[in-house]
Amino acid sequence: MLATDAGSPPRSSSASVQITVLDVNDNPPMFDQRDYNISLSESAVLGTQVLSLRAQDRDVNPRLAYRIIAGNEDGRFSMINQNGLGLILLTKIVNHRRAQKCELAVEVTGS
Repeated sequence: MLATDAGSPPRSSSASVQITVLDVNDNPPMFDQRDYNISLSESAVLGTQVLSLRAQDRDVNPRLAYRIIAGNEDGRFSMINQNGLGLILLTKIVNHRRAQKCELAVEVTGS
C-alpha cells in the first residue's frame, strides 16, 4: 500500500498489508441423524439430560446454536448449547397418563 500527500514536493510512504479472507457461512449445518427416538422414565429427575444432539457444519470454525422450535408448549424440556452439542434437559416431571408421547422439533443454525 502506498500513501502520498498533496505537499510540494509530495511525500510518500509504503506499508505491507496482509489480508485474510474469512470463510462465509455458506454451508448449512446438518444433524447427524434425521430422527431421534428415546424412552423416558416417569421417575426421571428434573435436570436429567434426555438427549444430546450433534450437527456438523462444513464452514470453518462454525458456532452452532440449537433450539426447540415446536412440541414443547408445556415447557417440559429445555435446551442448552454446550461444546458444539445441543442438550435437551427435563424441566418438568413426566406423567405417562397425561402424555404417552412427545415430539420435539429442534433447529440448529450456524454463524
